[in-house]
Amino acid sequence: MLRQPNGVYAAAGITATELTQIKELLQVCNKYDQIEIKLNLDMLNCRPTDQIQDFYFAKDNRIIGYLALYIFNSREVEISGMVDPAHRRNGIFSSLLRLAYPEIERRQLPKLIFMSQEKSASGKAFLEALGSTYSFSEYWMELEASPTEPIVPSLLLREATKDDLPLLVQIDMESFGLSKEDAKKYASTGVEEPDRHLIVAFHHNEFIGKISHQRSEDIDFIYGFAVMPALQGKGYGREILTRVVNKLIQEQSPSIVLEVETKNKNALKLYNRCGFKEVTANDYYILATSQLGGLFQLSHEELGDQETKM
Repeated sequence: MLRQPNGVYAAAGITATELTQIKELLQVCNKYDQIEIKLNLDMLNCRPTDQIQDFYFAKDNRIIGYLALYIFNSREVEISGMVDPAHRRNGIFSSLLRLAYPEIERRQLPKLIFMSQEKSASGKAFLEALGSTYSFSEYWMELEASPTEPIVPSLLLREATKDDLPLLVQIDMESFGLSKEDAKKYASTGVEEPDRHLIVAFHHNEFIGKISHQRSEDIDFIYGFAVMPALQGKGYGREILTRVVNKLIQEQSPSIVLEVETKNKNALKLYNRCGFKEVTANDYYILATSQLGGLFQLSHEELGDQETKM
């Protein structure tokens, strides 16, 4: 049973029933639209039970609409979601946005980032109807072949500990532009959560970089990969990635994937050399939180004409 059998609702955490129905709805939408909606299932599997980040639209005890918030820092919130093809153009997604808005505002997150699969023409039309603007795209890449270039190990790679937090904070600030507070939260999560593997790399006691991977469903997702800016261009990145990939292969990983911004040519070249190939892409649209109030001045009919999935 759902926590609410009909209508729109929000709740902290995700129950087993809700997670099962989210996955079932995802399959329905992907099959109908012939796309792969990005929902970050690894994060949905371990939602905090004291925070509201998930919003549902139910009918007869079935989820027919879903919206998820992903908060990685204090500057922005990423949003994804979907609506059952049989129930689209009924204002469901705009209802979910209405419900999510107070939570976004309460957290004082100034920017919204909507994720839309590149082939989702109707999803993009809905985002444009909101007044959001295209910002960037990321390739979803999958390992197709084992790295072929030989690697002579020169780095020490090990699991990160709490003692590494100052180094992790430093590299996240320098590589990803995070504030010190956001970097501390991000690094602490990577070290403390048991299902995440945060690997640090050293060369003769000098901190070189870090990389994370996490298994969810039938994939191993690589993320948070960075080499200290002053040490880039020395082959360290290729060694770190190749060794982690080879380790996952030895552990019989069913699938190894990562994401990269389409304009990041250096990273894209590295990933191609290490055996990764572009599978699809996700487009990201931005909207100031302050502008979201404009949505509530539109009728369901105006938004419903475009509504489909993100």
